[in-house]
Amino acid sequence: MEDSNKSRVFDSLSLVGVFILGFLIPIFFLPLQGISVDAGKGIFVAILGLVSFMLWLIGRLIGGSFSLPRSLILLGAAILTLAVLISSFFSESSDVSFMGQGFETGTFAFSAVALILLFLSSVLFQPKRRALYFYGAILLSSLLVAIFHIVRLASGVDTLSFGIFGNQTSNLVGKWNDLSIFFGLTLLLSLTTIELLSMGRIIKLMLFAAVILSLFFVALVNFTLTWAMLFVAALVLVIYGIYFNRQDTAPPAISVRKVKLPVASVLVAVISLFFVLFPATLGSYLSTRLNITQVEVRPSLSATFDIAKETLKKHPILGSGPNRFTSEWLSYKPEGINNTFFWNTDFNTGFSAVTTSLVTGGAAGFLAWILFLAIFLYVGFKAMFNFSLNRVSRYLIVSSFILGAYLWAFILLYFPNITIYVLALLVTGILVATLTEEKIVKRYNITLLGEPKLGFISVIFLIFLLIASVSLGLMFSQRFLSLVYFQKGLYALNAEANIEKTELYLNKAVKLSNQDIYHRAGAELGVIKLNGLFSQPNTSQDALRAQFQLILSSAIRSAKTATDVDKTNYLNFISLGRIYEVIGPLNITGAYESAKDSYSKALSLNPESPSILLSLARLEAARNNSDEARAYITKALAKKPNYTEAVFFLSQLEAQLGNIKEAIKRTEEVSMLAPDDITVFFQLGLLKYNNRDYDGAIAALLRAVSLNSDYSNAKYFLGLSYQKEGRTEGAIKQFEGIELLNPANQEVKNILKNLRAGKDPFTNIAPPDNKPERRKKPPIEE
Repeated sequence: MEDSNKSRVFDSLSLVGVFILGFLIPIFFLPLQGISVDAGKGIFVAILGLVSFMLWLIGRLIGGSFSLPRSLILLGAAILTLAVLISSFFSESSDVSFMGQGFETGTFAFSAVALILLFLSSVLFQPKRRALYFYGAILLSSLLVAIFHIVRLASGVDTLSFGIFGNQTSNLVGKWNDLSIFFGLTLLLSLTTIELLSMGRIIKLMLFAAVILSLFFVALVNFTLTWAMLFVAALVLVIYGIYFNRQDTAPPAISVRKVKLPVASVLVAVISLFFVLFPATLGSYLSTRLNITQVEVRPSLSATFDIAKETLKKHPILGSGPNRFTSEWLSYKPEGINNTFFWNTDFNTGFSAVTTSLVTGGAAGFLAWILFLAIFLYVGFKAMFNFSLNRVSRYLIVSSFILGAYLWAFILLYFPNITIYVLALLVTGILVATLTEEKIVKRYNITLLGEPKLGFISVIFLIFLLIASVSLGLMFSQRFLSLVYFQKGLYALNAEANIEKTELYLNKAVKLSNQDIYHRAGAELGVIKLNGLFSQPNTSQDALRAQFQLILSSAIRSAKTATDVDKTNYLNFISLGRIYEVIGPLNITGAYESAKDSYSKALSLNPESPSILLSLARLEAARNNSDEARAYITKALAKKPNYTEAVFFLSQLEAQLGNIKEAIKRTEEVSMLAPDDITVFFQLGLLKYNNRDYDGAIAALLRAVSLNSDYSNAKYFLGLSYQKEGRTEGAIKQFEGIELLNPANQEVKNILKNLRAGKDPFTNIAPPDNKPERRKKPPIEE
């Protein structure tokens, strides 16, 4: 009896953990600089879910017995998790697939936590009142989310920003569309409760208020897929209510007189259909009035299938590995993407979570998803029509099925964040729990002290699960702490310019988690230190040489470690190539060859990238290999004809070779592609000045000055161009403006003196170094 009481205590603590997780997941965030909302939620779900599971396991070991639902839904989830595990084993980057950075939903670690949450909710949400309390917690949580965002909408984005909610679309739930999905969930929960349960007037009014509030936020976000899912769900409720929602628990034959029209569901269905058919109406009006704009881009369904088609040729059964969609996207990026704004975006998911699994999990992973969803639909749909149950049980089955189907539909057709995943798992668990309590789903009853062999195996299995849970929890904690140190290091570098502090935090991050991104950051920090090394005053050449060798070897070691950690990430090879490129001008043996080899490996992993080709062109240009540089630029422009940086670099290359006319032509092309780029117009003006096209120089430099009225260098050559055209007053005006910006510059004072005296501006003054290549030091310090 004492052991039984102790086990119930652990069960209660486990239930509290799951209950708190479900209540807090929509509103939980960590107010830490650089830690995204999803990252905070990820570690919260993992730790609390694993702790709850450990408590349940301890309760079983103490109590000596336990029962498991013999549910097809749990079996389908277990098969899905197993498919992810096997795929992770065969992944080209197993660490990325097993755990990644610790908060991605595509890893095996998250799949394991997801299975745990589904299992716990299926055993802990019994008896039925627990599920009812949980529904109430979701509605309360939605009220807190609504209050938070209403205050921000009314007071501005600086209110309750906590340093991480920087704009109007930043929200507690996740992405802006995730907010819509969440309020669609609370709308359906309120609606099913109104339609299927009898309750007092006050509670019903509160539920109607929740429906109206949820409708407001769904309209504000105006995500068409949410409206479509709400229409389908509301239509199901209308049909279900018309035929089967009667006061008695076992209705007689259908009688038209007794049919009760579910008015609330009809209204929601009509409103949802209106927004589906006419999306640019009220939703657009609300967004405009509240100054809300957001763009969310993901690969199309056809693009995702194209990537999958190519991936399955190499990995037909298990795919590229969980959490590795980016590598396949870069390898088989669709033609035409380079001509869009997202040419340099490394998408880490496809069209949806399920379609992404076709790439990352292969046929096995995709079919496991389809099996799980098919089982859920079969079990839930069949259970809806069991009218021998009492009203509360029928309500829980219908509501959990409709809510679960609504949420799983987004996982099939979209890529929602972790909040939506967790809520989908928990409401699905309520369906299994209710079916188990009503004996529709049978149980496996296991007694540890019963049959010796079975008891012994069961104890060993429970202990194994306990140890595995502790280990996984520690791994999640380490990954999260390493992320915190990494973000502190970035803050120390960017906000405080404290290199020593940055290095300290990066070292701590690496010790906790051997992530390639941390090693890459260490390599980039080495480049910064190398660039600043020779600016140190009063340092002997020997000391500088020793420091240089130490910093260089450390940077190279970090970059090489990054490539060892993940050989499939092109960014690691770019980081290594950049280090060798920086030291290339020092004529260090092998630097050029190593840089070219690293960039070439990066290009093999990201073959459609014009930016890597530009890096190779710059590398060749630094070696005075003009023909090779031109060849790489030509390839880059073939992949992205409107690549401004490549055209601009080509113009500089032509200018260095003395091909001024060709350089001017290329720079004019860039000016049309980038009409607001100050540097381009300054370069164009400088080239035309050297080509004695002073009218053209004036036009280009005037554009640069119009973009930045304090651009002293542009004013400098604009003034000289005016003087060449005999427009002395215009020249004087420009140099007077420069003098105001640079009052200590003696050269400007002398030029003004000469201009006012009607002399050549450089009388008794050395003329400027106005060669067309980039200046190492401009005539005017900005």
